[in-house]
Amino acid sequence: MFLGACGTISPEGQSTAYREGYFIGCTEGYEISGRYGDMVVMRDEQRYVADAEYRRGWDDGYRTCFDEGIAKPVGEGSATI
Repeated sequence: MFLGACGTISPEGQSTAYREGYFIGCTEGYEISGRYGDMVVMRDEQRYVADAEYRRGWDDGYRTCFDEGIAKPVGEGSATI
């Protein structure tokens, strides 16, 4: 599963840990914003605490996709999973 355009921050060119965190954070951001429902992807809490790159990616992905989900609800040109 891959999310389409997740806002303005791109995980491309980042570390694997950042990209993994970004993907999970973005998915959760969309879910919490109401853009997508019933997603079963959750942040790895132990990794979030221990891995700065994963945490940075998760934070960036969540913030970007939550904001995008609020700005463009489903049905208003939103990305698809």
